[in-house]
Amino acid sequence: MMAAFSDSFIRSTKDCIAFLEEHKGEWLDTIDDPRWKVWHKAAYHEPDFICYGNYLKIYDQYADTDTEKLDLQIVLGCITFCLRQMRHTGYYTPIEDGELLRFLKRWLELAAGQAGSGGIA
Repeated sequence: MMAAFSDSFIRSTKDCIAFLEEHKGEWLDTIDDPRWKVWHKAAYHEPDFICYGNYLKIYDQYADTDTEKLDLQIVLGCITFCLRQMRHTGYYTPIEDGELLRFLKRWLELAAGQAGSGGIA
């Protein structure tokens, strides 16, 4: 069964992607932008978004793979790795280097593809 993602979470993801595109390649000390804060909080509350499986193994295996070849579960594992890495290190490297941006864009493509099949609530 495919995960169903809320419309509000999809909207906040689009807003977050806009934020990430604006700050790609920049060094970030802190993030006060509400687009990031809203999405980041929502990501941990959205059912089935955070990967509670072996996201480290998933990331290690697929991080360098073209995102168009990644399915939903792999993308979620890679996003989870990025979030946990930032929390653990205190650095925003996955934002600065565009890694989180490319995974979120792929997630949005996959989520949009589910909309037609009833996958998005």
